[in-house]
Amino acid sequence: MLDGRELGRDHLDVVLLHCLTSASWTKEMLDSYFAEHDLPRHPLEAQGYPSIGCSPCTSKVAPGEDPRSGRWKGWDKTECGIHSEVTPLPDAQDDNGANDPVF
Repeated sequence: MLDGRELGRDHLDVVLLHCLTSASWTKEMLDSYFAEHDLPRHPLEAQGYPSIGCSPCTSKVAPGEDPRSGRWKGWDKTECGIHSEVTPLPDAQDDNGANDPVF
């Protein structure tokens, strides 16, 4: 292991890199991995939540909809970003606030 002195520096710059190797996997690859390793599925999947984020970001997905359509449904974003400002989409159906983010 090297520290900053061995690199000729008085301080050590730390870089943290998180690699999610399964990020590019297809649903079939994920299902196969779950089956091969006898992993449990998230209980919300059976309740209509195929893509699960935090509570304000996640809505149920109707049959036939894209699995990620429940993420920020009716909003101009698809990833959380830890609850930054969002804007409702102009053609979003009126759901009486059911999909409004709670933050």
